[in-house]
Amino acid sequence: VERSRGLGDVYKRQVQGRILTLMEDGFYERPMTRAKTRIDVRVIAATGQSLVNRMKEERFRVDLFYRLKVITLYMPPLRERRDDIPVLAEHFLERTKAKMQKEIDGFAPAAFDVLRGYSWPGNVRELEQVIQHAVALNRTGVLGPEDFDVPSGGDASEIGFGAPQADDLARAV
Repeated sequence: VERSRGLGDVYKRQVQGRILTLMEDGFYERPMTRAKTRIDVRVIAATGQSLVNRMKEERFRVDLFYRLKVITLYMPPLRERRDDIPVLAEHFLERTKAKMQKEIDGFAPAAFDVLRGYSWPGNVRELEQVIQHAVALNRTGVLGPEDFDVPSGGDASEIGFGAPQADDLARAV
């Protein structure tokens, strides 16, 4: 396993080298040909890992790091931006309603208390999934606290389908 992981690191560093060349020279060389294509791109990169630590481990190229690091923005996790939760939830509700073609009038007032009380280890993507789940199984037309598949105490280790949720899912399908 260790040996195969090492091969993956070599490949990743080769890809990083190609990206660096692309960014510095502004040319892309197609594989299997010598044809070069001029490109003009802007790169926006995001990661949930520390690239400084990756560089120390020699798993990320230092020169690529400094080429990418023109402007650095820190986006705090959702658990540190609880005031954003209602706005994001409303957005995901509108998008999910359109996709699922369901009529949902909005959120009950207590719904946002439940959403704000959860720790969101999966960040914004988890919130989106929770809203999709609630819309899919909702029968009342208003999303209330009982519609969200999040633990009431904010502990993510409690997540899972219990018998009532499995029954609701089976009926919805």
